[in-house]
Amino acid sequence: THREQDVLDAIEAGADGVEHGVSDAILSDSRVANLLLERNVNYTPTLWIMRIGSLASGSKSFEITKRNLKFLSDKGVRISRGTDTFCPMPSPGLNTIQEMEFMGEAGLTPEKVIRAATRNAAEHLGLLEDLGTIEPGKIADLIIIDGDPLKDISSLHQVQMVIKAGRIVHDEDKE
Repeated sequence: THREQDVLDAIEAGADGVEHGVSDAILSDSRVANLLLERNVNYTPTLWIMRIGSLASGSKSFEITKRNLKFLSDKGVRISRGTDTFCPMPSPGLNTIQEMEFMGEAGLTPEKVIRAATRNAAEHLGLLEDLGTIEPGKIADLIIIDGDPLKDISSLHQVQMVIKAGRIVHDEDKE
């Protein structure tokens, strides 16, 4: 979706998630937020791809999308992290981290950004029983970083270790 009415129509039709959200204009009122909350619909802004589109077209959709994201987050809507891209990057996962930085630029706290990328994304995909939080019995996919992402989300660029399904698959100290 890109227009406010498209989001309202999608939710009314039974969508359980909205990707891209509203990028053509600032939300006019709380109707979208209220309906997202009432129907427990997930909102994924895909800021990374919106930024690429804005750079290519010269539009203001990236800034509009960030403002709408902040508004919806402040209203308590469940936000998930998603980039809507599988394009090659200089470093695997770079656009994921950039998406999280853009969410911070929009005004979300680091805690909300991390929750969007973990718990909320797993919940939206119906995988919260297995992923999204650190708990006994869940799949242990983790990154260990040099820094505190709750103070600076950009510290996610400093990956020291990658653990997949409980096994170390990358250790910066051993390479």
